[in-house]
Amino acid sequence: MLSIFDNAIEECILFPDKPRKTISTVITQKNDMLFYEIINPCMLTPQKKSGKIHGYGLKNVRRCVEKHSGSMDHGIADDQYRVAIRLNCPSN
Repeated sequence: MLSIFDNAIEECILFPDKPRKTISTVITQKNDMLFYEIINPCMLTPQKKSGKIHGYGLKNVRRCVEKHSGSMDHGIADDQYRVAIRLNCPSN
């Protein structure tokens, strides 16, 4: 999940003049379910980042979520990028 937070920080750096650059994170466990959500400001058009390989972090997160029988939703609304993850965490 760290790569999602890294992506949020990198996106905030692209807004040097924006007065309110906020990353919102919620992590909640209820019974055998873990909910994780991160919301950050974003550009509507993805920016090509020079010198780095991008796009693998989110794919790795999705693979991990699927491995643990979870679900992941992400998208852009109102200049905000949102990633929501639900993981099954059965008690032993």
